[in-house]
Amino acid sequence: MIRVEEASNKVFQPEILDLLRLPMGSRNRGRLNEIAETYRTSKNHFVFIAILEDRVIGCAGIERHTDLVATIHQMAIDVGERNRGVGKQLILSAMKSLPCTLFVAETDRDAAGFYERCGFTIVSLGEKYPGVERFACTYTKAIKNG
Repeated sequence: MIRVEEASNKVFQPEILDLLRLPMGSRNRGRLNEIAETYRTSKNHFVFIAILEDRVIGCAGIERHTDLVATIHQMAIDVGERNRGVGKQLILSAMKSLPCTLFVAETDRDAAGFYERCGFTIVSLGEKYPGVERFACTYTKAIKNG
């Protein structure tokens, strides 16, 4: 059974750093400690982890801008655990735990399908970088009355 927990205070654990490194690519490895320190110290940045049998298999980094809006900056699942619903469970649980109603992410074509399967609306931003199409992903949580 997978459990999801907020783990900003544990962000420097090697298994979490390894996952945060995945979406960054090799050219951005130098920023990893800076990003991790922001998650550890900022009251508006959160790292959520997915745990299976005491092993961290996924993480999501989210920045809350206001009580209403948050941006998903990092999302990574262990390569051996992909396509098993871990990412969807992680992101939906993380969004449920924050008070925000609008969640946004920017991603590439490969991850746009993932966000769409999680209920996000996907809009092409066009070729933001030479030869690279980017996508805006938005999710609005239903507000419960009463």
